[in-house]
Amino acid sequence: YEAAGRAVSYVREQRKPALIHAHVVRPYSHSMSDDEKTYKPEEIRHKEATRDPVLKLARHLVEQGIATEAELEALEAEVDHEIREAADKALAAAPPDPETLMDFLYSPTVDPTSERFDHPAKPHGEPKTMVDLLNACLRDERARDPRVVVFGEDVADCSHEKDLAHLKGKGGVFKVTAGLQRQFGIARCYNAPIAEASIVGRATGMATRGLKPVVEIQFFDYIWPAMMQIRDEVAILRWRSINSFSCPFVLRVPTGGYLTGGASYHSQSGECIFAHLPGWRVVMPSTALDANGLLRTAIRSDDPVLFLEPKHLYRQTYNRAPYPGPDYMIPFGKAKLVREGNDLTIVTYGALVNRSVQASRELEKAGISAEILDLRSLQPYDWELISASVKKTSRVLVVYEDCISWGYGAEIVARIADELFEFLDAPVRRLAGKDVYVPYHPILEDATLPQPADIVREARNLADFQARKGLGQALAAAPSGTTRNLIRRRGAKAKIMPASARVFGVVGMFMLLFGGALLQEVFSSSAQPIVALWTALQKFGAVAAVALGVVRGIFSPLALLVSGFDLLSALIIFAYWSRIRKTV
Repeated sequence: YEAAGRAVSYVREQRKPALIHAHVVRPYSHSMSDDEKTYKPEEIRHKEATRDPVLKLARHLVEQGIATEAELEALEAEVDHEIREAADKALAAAPPDPETLMDFLYSPTVDPTSERFDHPAKPHGEPKTMVDLLNACLRDERARDPRVVVFGEDVADCSHEKDLAHLKGKGGVFKVTAGLQRQFGIARCYNAPIAEASIVGRATGMATRGLKPVVEIQFFDYIWPAMMQIRDEVAILRWRSINSFSCPFVLRVPTGGYLTGGASYHSQSGECIFAHLPGWRVVMPSTALDANGLLRTAIRSDDPVLFLEPKHLYRQTYNRAPYPGPDYMIPFGKAKLVREGNDLTIVTYGALVNRSVQASRELEKAGISAEILDLRSLQPYDWELISASVKKTSRVLVVYEDCISWGYGAEIVARIADELFEFLDAPVRRLAGKDVYVPYHPILEDATLPQPADIVREARNLADFQARKGLGQALAAAPSGTTRNLIRRRGAKAKIMPASARVFGVVGMFMLLFGGALLQEVFSSSAQPIVALWTALQKFGAVAAVALGVVRGIFSPLALLVSGFDLLSALIIFAYWSRIRKTV
């Protein structure tokens, strides 16, 4: 108590950190299933009991005249009664409704996917880089909302405000936060220790108390010390407290490779791990304009947001844009149609968007029209746009920078195969980073991460794929346009029946058509009834054999040989038609 008092006074007076080294005990068993007598000698247990902090606090209160023993006994009895009453109430309560299981994973009142967060840009000025427009958004939001606080490793212009007068300042290793401390003061933009768990832990507490921290992890590669807070505290706080508590803040993280030298500690990805955590929103812009709009949505939303910034894109010239104004926002879960196409869909995000555009130009030379979707928001993501594009092109390539195995693209591929199977002309393919860490040497990095040439190769293979059976073959053979869409719609309605059911259906249709012809042949012929019947059966059998052979050929390439024999049999029947009839 005395040490903590001295430490608090020091921090408040000197505005510097203080460390308390406390020697604590753990008296009593850890849980009801734990018996400390089995692993602690009686001598140690007795010694620890004399240092029981609850008992020592009680003695301190009495000695200092803060409370009497009678008051403490009354307080203990009151607490015991409250606990027993709460336990009885919990035991008597009705079991929870399973329908409420998903309640309060996210804010029930602020929906960042809604039209409320769809504000158009009002561009003016010269085109600026992603770094510039991220910085502009942070300035706008700090001016709009005094609760917005920025901190992280090296994010301030200077560690000591008095030095700002004669130093240029830093403002982050990538300069995203440059000038914020000068404009808003050290109380709203300051450096944090090199301790990611501390950064996220402090942001969690501040957000719970009503502030809006926008904090930075300097490189994605160093986010792992904060995983306990990210997964066990931030993600579940609102859900486990039934919306009694929440901690909405923005965690900015430069991520990814293509740096030619970032190596194993400055070039890794891993967004799929965080998209796998219910309670977090995860976004990754690919252009300066999207970065500005998505960051503003992140700050104004009421959920924790992991804002991933591909650092390779920070200062690219091809993704620059004019300043869009202080209210420009993009709803989460809304992908962008980067390029329209008809032959295949490329679903991607982050640094792979521009590489996919480069690849599409090469594909165009080969007569392949690729449609490109930039997801922008990974959790949630725009399933409606993906679905519409797949139904249009029927071929899909999912491209991402992270390792291919168990990666983010696997979920997209699985859902397409599950829900859009009848619209596919080819397997859904993935192209991603190899299952290895990004190395230092540029040649090895290029071999690790997807390049435009890799996208061209995989897209060509996908476009050249020929479906081998069923509706897919009919679609592959059909010209693009009305016929192809008609076949696809019919297939979608029928949900592609089993092959056996389709065969019997087709045969049954022929029987109906030629059955009538058979009866007409019998009753209209001047020959004897038996001769007329036999003649009609010959014709019906020949036509049915040809039809069945064609059907079998369509549904199974292996049946083509048998279909050939069927066709040969039919030709023989026709060739010897008159001789057979005379014989009968």
